[in-house]
Amino acid sequence: MANSRFDLPTVYANLVGAVTDVVAQAKAQEISPDIEYISWDARQEVNELPNVDLIGLADWTYAENDDHRPDIEMAIVLSVVRDQHLFREAEILELVRKKCIIDSGRTPEFRVWNVYDDDNNPFAQLQVTSFEVLPSGESEARTVRSIGISLKRVDLAK
Repeated sequence: MANSRFDLPTVYANLVGAVTDVVAQAKAQEISPDIEYISWDARQEVNELPNVDLIGLADWTYAENDDHRPDIEMAIVLSVVRDQHLFREAEILELVRKKCIIDSGRTPEFRVWNVYDDDNNPFAQLQVTSFEVLPSGESEARTVRSIGISLKRVDLAK
């Protein structure tokens, strides 16, 4: 039987999994064939980064309050190289948006993400509660943009 605890290592692994899903989509759709996942919180030197598009989880927070339905805030940081007019960046941002928002009718809705155990069985749910593309920064070789995402555990009774 796999670990089905809603603990910090499980939450972190599932957040990373959401970002690596975007990496796989960007590669499969040939938007960015060489894109790689990077752990931004590991604080690499900018001049030592690989010369490919990079995306990864950064600055995630976890708050458990009176309702014991945790609030999770996270940033996904996207850094693209050789994308002068940022069209590739926009396509990757849209992949992240589609991970957060269902846009299939008049009113878009936030998605619910399943939380998986070690055997890849879903056992909890996180509701996306906000999605925000933030202003970009740039260096000589690459642009860097953060996407802010908020989530709330929703599978527990209120």
